[in-house]
Amino acid sequence: MSFARRYPGLEASAAWLAERPDLAGRPLITDVPVLGAILDRRGEGGERPLYYLLGRDQDHELRALTNPAVGQDAAILGALDRAFYGRPIRPPMTPDDAPPPPRLFLVDDDERLDQSLPPAAWEGRLRELARHGRTRILIDEGAPLPGQRAIADDDRRR
Repeated sequence: MSFARRYPGLEASAAWLAERPDLAGRPLITDVPVLGAILDRRGEGGERPLYYLLGRDQDHELRALTNPAVGQDAAILGALDRAFYGRPIRPPMTPDDAPPPPRLFLVDDDERLDQSLPPAAWEGRLRELARHGRTRILIDEGAPLPGQRAIADDDRRR
């Protein structure tokens, strides 16, 4: 399957990011494994820190097939950073996880996204900047957005 069919809108999203110098240098978190390759091909690979948000299924396989006692999981995660998708972040990601805001997200809006970025944890935090097909570019500037309530501690216990 081609990138264009699997990730419709990815090229347009990469071009949109390139046209926004005000967003340059901000960490970029993605669940799209080919984003680093797309940015490298466009000559924009080293312009910002790239983080790869593992899918729940990927994280499950990593945990099931590696032995942390001998460092296998750390080696695999290190290889992801150096040679593949970006610095790995294990799901579910919450606002307290690295990198700190302000940070950008380029995500594939599929049925698994809520498992990686739980809506309750991110309520009022993410603002959509652009959408191209199923690819969304979001920003988290570090605080709940005006007009949207933050999640109260009582809500988290439910």
